[in-house]
Amino acid sequence: MPFPPALVRAASNAADDVAMQHAVHEGYMRLIQGLARAVEFGWAGFKQKAYFSGVSINGPLALGGRGCLRGPEPQIASAPVVAAWIGWEKSIVHAFATWPGPRRRRWRPCRHPWRR
Repeated sequence: MPFPPALVRAASNAADDVAMQHAVHEGYMRLIQGLARAVEFGWAGFKQKAYFSGVSINGPLALGGRGCLRGPEPQIASAPVVAAWIGWEKSIVHAFATWPGPRRRRWRPCRHPWRR
C-alpha cells in the first residue's frame, strides 16, 4: 500500500469534502507523530537520569523494595517537537504529559513478575 489509509473519511467525493478530509487527516497525523516523538524525548531524558535506590545485590540475586527506580518525571511537554504548539494542541500535549498524574509512580516500581 503506497499510502496508509486515512484516519477520517470524506462525507462524499465532492472536492470540498475531500479537501476537508485531507486537512483533518494531516492534522491528526501531525498530532500523533508529534506525541510519539515527545514520548521518545521524555523517555530518553528519564533513562539518562533514572537510578535505583534501596537495592541490595547478593551475588546473582538483587532485591529491591517497591518503587526502587527513581528519577524525574518524563519531560514530554518540553520536547522540541511539541514545545511550540498552541491552542487545543497544547492542551492535548498537557493532558498527555500529565496523565495519570499522581498515580504515575505505580508505573515504575521494581516488582518481580511472580509477586503481585
